[in-house]
Amino acid sequence: MAHLSRTPKIEDVAIPEDGREATMAGQLFSVAALSHAVSGSVGGNVAMLAFYPLDQLVMRAQAAGHGKSRNPLSAIKHVIKVEGIGGLYRGMGSTLMTLFAANFIYFYAFYILRIGFTRSKASRALGKRLGITRAFFNLALGTLAGAINVAFVQPLWVANARLKLQGTEGHGKARYKGVTDVLSTVYREEGVSKLWAGVSSSLLLCLNPAIQFAVYETVKKLLVRRNEKGGRATLTSIQ
Repeated sequence: MAHLSRTPKIEDVAIPEDGREATMAGQLFSVAALSHAVSGSVGGNVAMLAFYPLDQLVMRAQAAGHGKSRNPLSAIKHVIKVEGIGGLYRGMGSTLMTLFAANFIYFYAFYILRIGFTRSKASRALGKRLGITRAFFNLALGTLAGAINVAFVQPLWVANARLKLQGTEGHGKARYKGVTDVLSTVYREEGVSKLWAGVSSSLLLCLNPAIQFAVYETVKKLLVRRNEKGGRATLTSIQ
């Protein structure tokens, strides 16, 4: 399922420049790797806490179907009237837990991948040969880290969606007690494939930043070439 908070921004992760060739095993469990993962996870949770009611409304609107969704203000009033103020924060615990896990895996994977590829002589040589820029390199690793994140955390997002919607209008009475209960129930009654429902769409969303960057760079190069023919080497502010 699409979820805006599941796609963290690509960070410019710093790599130690002390000249020492630390082993990958050492980097895997290093304080730096863990600190990047934890700080990214905490930051994501703080942002979610601030905008959780809006995230809840988006989820309900997506599940409501065509013609049943309300504008944000009327939706908030309706939820408070029917379910109380707590309705705006339904499922917040599972959302924060899932988001923390997703961001932790993403930032951890991104840091380790970047360390590994940067310290690999073969990767550096290939990058120079192909003319790969640092920005594109980060985007490619970010996309790969996003795919790893989706592969591991998708079942938690499936469980989170069911917990947030249970007991709301059109979704029957609450039947799940928590994330583990959802996972075990879905596995037992619907099969393991249902735990990864929507994974293909989520993987495609991982490509979104890379596609945007590729289009941006292509258009930029075309404009620069056109300007150079006209005697101007830089782009205008409008361009």
